[in-house]
Amino acid sequence: MKKIAKLSLAGLAAAAIIGTSIISVPHTSAAVVEPVVKTVSVNGEPVITPHTTDPVIKNESFSGTSTTKQFNIPAGYGHVKLSFVNTGTKQFTFTVNQGSASGTQKMYGVVPADGQEYTFFSNKTQPWSTGWFYVNLSSAQGMSGKLGVRLGTDWQELKDL
Repeated sequence: MKKIAKLSLAGLAAAAIIGTSIISVPHTSAAVVEPVVKTVSVNGEPVITPHTTDPVIKNESFSGTSTTKQFNIPAGYGHVKLSFVNTGTKQFTFTVNQGSASGTQKMYGVVPADGQEYTFFSNKTQPWSTGWFYVNLSSAQGMSGKLGVRLGTDWQELKDL
């Protein structure tokens, strides 16, 4: 049992090191790569499987009638979680577009003005491709709030955060 535990921990450490060194996130803000682990049972023994998530936009404030934030999806990711808190008095809408602010629309949503956090996820079975994505926020009456975007290598792990 001790050999299995040592081997599992060594394998986890190696996977975390390999995953962190292979995946680099080229964007303007500092990336914090956080390993997430999932424990499953194989033949009655626990097996830990590492997954990685990366917060590429961390609770950035926004205001006005329209604004655009951008993020890059590197190879190996593809699952996206957007989190919004509307601190204004009117709802706002958002789109996520691929390639440019007016590119192919990947997501659309409305965020009510109630101060609660709202999360939106990319499609579980169709990860997004690599490249630049643009979050367009707008409200005719003006808006204020916070935006967070987190990328993941595993949709369920991202959803469980």
